[in-house]
Amino acid sequence: MLDDLPMVAVSADDYAWFTEQYAEIAGTCRLTLVRGRTPTEVLEQLGGSAQASPIGVRHLTEQLTPATARFAAAAAFDGWTLLVEPDRAPASESDARSSGDSESDTRASRDDEPDARASRQLSRETVLVAHSAESFLWARDGEILLQFDPADPTHRTGTDPNTLTPALNRLGFDTGEPTTAGSTDSDAGWGDAARHRERSLALAEQLTGVRITLEALEAATFSCATLPTHDEPGHPAPAGIPSAQSVAAQSVAGQSAAEARRPSARPERWDEEYDAPAEDDDWSDPDTDEPDGDTDDREWPRLLSKVRRAFT
Repeated sequence: MLDDLPMVAVSADDYAWFTEQYAEIAGTCRLTLVRGRTPTEVLEQLGGSAQASPIGVRHLTEQLTPATARFAAAAAFDGWTLLVEPDRAPASESDARSSGDSESDTRASRDDEPDARASRQLSRETVLVAHSAESFLWARDGEILLQFDPADPTHRTGTDPNTLTPALNRLGFDTGEPTTAGSTDSDAGWGDAARHRERSLALAEQLTGVRITLEALEAATFSCATLPTHDEPGHPAPAGIPSAQSVAAQSVAGQSAAEARRPSARPERWDEEYDAPAEDDDWSDPDTDEPDGDTDDREWPRLLSKVRRAFT
């Protein structure tokens, strides 16, 4: 698969201008490159209705706010379309692991995120690279090849998560493997959010061959659209992207099924685990017992039960 990639010479330093000049977009937006699609085709495939006139990148920050989470803008770049939209941050994989989810559960959860579903849809019969502050995704023909959190690239999912490991190491991502002498980033595995974003931009260029420069970005004109919420009348979700209502219904059904399988609770008795001795039982050992204190030995089982309940 690496034979199909441009494999251009690029480093994170090449995109330091982006996090400096466009810090707001870098911190809050998701950038997607789709090969062989026009901006209009991409927006229409997402169910968007184009607005009257295109705008320049300097005006995007006025539109891309949390209040306009379904706003998107697209521009042509060297045979690809650059899509810019507010980032709907996914739950991080570290959060999923801390909650006790297995690796397969985490992968399934990521695959079911709205952005992942939209990326699979947009990548059908083509190639797509998308990245935000908390996610990097590479997809081809409806299949997610690689997905990871730029701040935690040791945990990568997708059908081909290891092919790009040498490129990740070279760009300074901490993959958990020894970096080679050819690494172009001296602080491999460390750095702030801006550095992670610069690495993601460099990796996107590595995969697409599309170099986004300050001059090219400021010269681009973006077609804008308001995307449906997938629950609005007359705006069904694109194929493969379930509506919020259907997702909610599935969630309720899943919870009901889980509750049905859960055994009924029964009152807990402390003496099931700590049997109180009979009054005529002598369970003390005069050779080893400590001198009597303020608490009678026969009260210890009850006290232990209270302590156990306090911490459960």
